[in-house]
Amino acid sequence: MAVVQDGVAGPVGLDDVVGGDGETRLLEPLGVHAHALSFLNFLIAEPVAAVGLYRSGVLVQIPRPERYAVHKLIVANRRPASARAKARKDLAQAEALITVLADDRPHLLTEAYRVACDAGPHWRAALDATLGRRPDLKALLDGL
Repeated sequence: MAVVQDGVAGPVGLDDVVGGDGETRLLEPLGVHAHALSFLNFLIAEPVAAVGLYRSGVLVQIPRPERYAVHKLIVANRRPASARAKARKDLAQAEALITVLADDRPHLLTEAYRVACDAGPHWRAALDATLGRRPDLKALLDGL
């Protein structure tokens, strides 16, 4: 993507806004600072095609369900106290997906969980903290 500001075109790519651990980055072409979206790179890796329900249908790329479930486990723990409702929603979404995927696609769920666990100590700590509150989900994931 390219953005024009003050008559000068400059690229703004996904690498400019994902990764890191939530630090603020300068997006020079936009002349603004933005908060990096931690863990988004995991979520959007290897997207799948799906149909958006609009008129005759629209082909869209969406995150893989197993990556979405694991991502929700991570972000549920990282929400501030003021966003407890969102954290509960994250965990409910993760639980619903994990329950279905454990039966339907256990190998893909296992792979996504292992990739996240192996991604580094911050990732593992976030997963451990969330799953510490939900030992039933931890047992389900560990038993795959």
